[in-house]
Amino acid sequence: ALPFDNAKFTLVLCQQGLQFVPDRSRGLQEMRRVLAQGGRLALNLFGAPSRFHAALARGLARFADAAAARSSLTPFAFPDAQALAALVADAGFGGVQVATTHIARRVEPTQAWLLEYSSALPYAESVAAMSSAARAEMLRDIAAALKDLWMADCFVVPCEVHFVVARKD
Repeated sequence: ALPFDNAKFTLVLCQQGLQFVPDRSRGLQEMRRVLAQGGRLALNLFGAPSRFHAALARGLARFADAAAARSSLTPFAFPDAQALAALVADAGFGGVQVATTHIARRVEPTQAWLLEYSSALPYAESVAAMSSAARAEMLRDIAAALKDLWMADCFVVPCEVHFVVARKD
């Protein structure tokens, strides 16, 4: 439940957040509730897991635990753009448009980078609790999975992103 009056805003922007809402349909309905008539919704969500995130999940399952592996894939809850559009439309929005693009994510094959990258994520403790040897082996596995994406000093990994716009009619 959003702590705002009905029809309070002309724009609701949710960037990389909807995938973490337990009841996504209800979350979208709340976004619609706080929009004025003709107001716009803008969402930004990851699509399918990138090759890095898939390799990271495999590594976490192998070297940490299954919960950490599952948690690492939470941001990628919307791999299907059509299903995402249907979810937004079912919440009462009109004019739903989804554009899918790819961004480049930089992945460094070092333990320092991995610890920093994961430090604010739900599986941070699992990564930090791994032995240095286990983290090194996990990074070797990830590097092997990404070897064709090496660019001078890091891996450059394409990552799918959905941009959604809709309106409250």
